[in-house]
Amino acid sequence: MEYTENKEMLPTMLAEEDHYKKKLSMRNDWLPISEKVSLVFFILFLVLSLYAIIFPKRLVRFFGRSVDFSEIEKLDSFILVALKRKLKFMPEDINAVLFRLHQKGYVSVEHIPSSLEYQEDEYAPDHTFTFILEKESSDLSEHEKYFIDWLFTETQDGKRVFSLDQIPLSTIGTETQNWRNKEQRGREIRNFEKQFKEWKKLASKDPELHRWIEPVKLRKIFKYGIIPVWLIWTVINLIMGMGDRLEVYLGMGGIAIVYLFIAFGKHDRVLSTILFFILLVVIFAAGLDPGMEYLQATAFPLILISAFLPTVSSTYYGAAYYRGMKKWIKGLRKNQLQLPTDEARLETCFQHAIALEQGSLFESYYGEKIHATTTGELYPFLIAPVETAQIYSYHHIALQSTYSSSYSSSSGGGSSGSSGGSGGGGGAGAF
Repeated sequence: MEYTENKEMLPTMLAEEDHYKKKLSMRNDWLPISEKVSLVFFILFLVLSLYAIIFPKRLVRFFGRSVDFSEIEKLDSFILVALKRKLKFMPEDINAVLFRLHQKGYVSVEHIPSSLEYQEDEYAPDHTFTFILEKESSDLSEHEKYFIDWLFTETQDGKRVFSLDQIPLSTIGTETQNWRNKEQRGREIRNFEKQFKEWKKLASKDPELHRWIEPVKLRKIFKYGIIPVWLIWTVINLIMGMGDRLEVYLGMGGIAIVYLFIAFGKHDRVLSTILFFILLVVIFAAGLDPGMEYLQATAFPLILISAFLPTVSSTYYGAAYYRGMKKWIKGLRKNQLQLPTDEARLETCFQHAIALEQGSLFESYYGEKIHATTTGELYPFLIAPVETAQIYSYHHIALQSTYSSSYSSSSGGGSSGSSGGSGGGGGAGAF
């Protein structure tokens, strides 16, 4: 290149150098402020990470006392399911609501032949249960009222009833023999799932359930308060750093995308932990400068908070019942339960086992005691315990098959329970 050409470029080079000096001066003036504020963030996050790891309610749940089995039997089935699922309900948990309404005397139950349409699936049971509303529902919770309005229909004699075989299912029988109605069945399934999701939202907010298990408020503050503030602070530091515009824009874009996933994605606890790690890599690549070590150091406690701070936890009061419920299930699986002789309490135990997806095991281990009953009209679940277990086993598998998306979206809150609810019965080969 000739000297004259270099001379022509000199103003541009001088302007760029001047711009660089100004940016460097701003960055040097900014660094002391950034260091102090980032140190505050680091200390705050370090304290929160220690709290998240220890989390007193978790310690109480793991190491505290547990209530006796008799106390577990006094609870209604839906409270037990809420503890097990951690408020992330699945479609089959409507059974626990029905049991709760029955245990509180709001509905009666009859063991009846299932509908012909239901029996078009060769694996479907010949009988089912119908639930009849016997009391006014005005004093029920909001989600229970919604539940009744959603599922119960009025008969010609003015009774409001619901039968298990009314739930739209997608099975081999309904797909092959009712192929002309496949589109209608699809609409019914989508409508059921839509209303189930609405009920699930209401149920998870039930104040009565929050006596036993509740969302962790600090997790919401972390998700919707602390994280956005920290991200904004990180963006400011990116802008004040020495990275070029493209790097800054990429960093800001990465931050925005990651937070959208954290704020609105499912399984936010696991997702946010993974995405935080990715975000921190993006931020470092986008141009955080030497002198911003405290901001970079917030990476580790943030990941710990995200990983260890739960979204839902049993309360201090509910922790003993959570441990008791776990021990009750363990005792059932090991055939170590001492069942009550009173048939009303025995039926409640059977309902608890079904709701907790242990119905087939319960019948298998304790069927002889159930067979002894002679009061089938009063206790419909005890009329034919083997058939009762098979009805709910089929019901469990059919719901999982039909509404798989709802199960996958709720899997963070509890096991799908294939070991118990689907352990017996003729429905296993249907799907």
